[in-house]
Amino acid sequence: MFKYFYMGENLGKLSKKFAIVACTALLAGIAAQPASAAEKRTLSNAEIEAQLDQYVAKKPRDIVGLDRLSKRLTGQGTRVSINGEGEVTPEHAQAVLNGKHSGLTLAAFPSDAFDVYVTYVPLAQGSRQLKVYGQWDWRDDFVGQAAPEDIASLQFSYPDCVRHGNLAANTGMWDGSVTNRATLRDAGVSSKAPIWNIHDGTSGFANLTDNGYVTSTLNAANCTVGGPAQVGIAFAYEANRGGSVVSVSAGFGALSVGYSNQGDVLRKSSQPIYGAL
Repeated sequence: MFKYFYMGENLGKLSKKFAIVACTALLAGIAAQPASAAEKRTLSNAEIEAQLDQYVAKKPRDIVGLDRLSKRLTGQGTRVSINGEGEVTPEHAQAVLNGKHSGLTLAAFPSDAFDVYVTYVPLAQGSRQLKVYGQWDWRDDFVGQAAPEDIASLQFSYPDCVRHGNLAANTGMWDGSVTNRATLRDAGVSSKAPIWNIHDGTSGFANLTDNGYVTSTLNAANCTVGGPAQVGIAFAYEANRGGSVVSVSAGFGALSVGYSNQGDVLRKSSQPIYGAL
């Protein structure tokens, strides 16, 4: 004998409970989904600059890596000008830097003792800003750097509505150790060519300023008429040994250093890169 039970009301309550549980699970699943590329937060220029600075400080010789990082952060690649060749691809500049000759040198500066290059890094599209790095790299086997301090200068050409700022510098040894031996000598407010003292020296037969960079940001946000602002950037580095520095001045494509009892001197410059903001 079978017994029949009425479950209509209970089934209705169960259905509502199942519906609530299902909705809750669905919402949790949606929340757990990763944001799409379009929904990711756009980095500010300051955040982009900070990431670029951190990369260059950690890997000062990685020209190709900086280009890749720039493309990832801004969608735009870098531009590079290296001494003796002018503007080249990041890959070519990297090959030049990696192919330096070796051989212990203690006397006068050999012509290949170091390389210099300047890098033009566009920031976020539409922001009318770009980041500039002037860099040098000595042969790892070169020793004998001594007083007076070396001189490094970024050199700009731009209309008066453009501003340069965010001046900073970094120095390091061949093994990646950071030495912080650069100081700002002249902000270049009127000359548009900031200058740094690089306090070179050696420790245990290693160059304390084997490599390094000076950096600035160009901003054309105040340029509201006349179309894009035309800008030029260049970099110069003067190494010296003996005597003392008594005067320094710089401008676009120019660096003048006066010495007392001048010793060995070797200057290298990049050819300029021109662009529009």
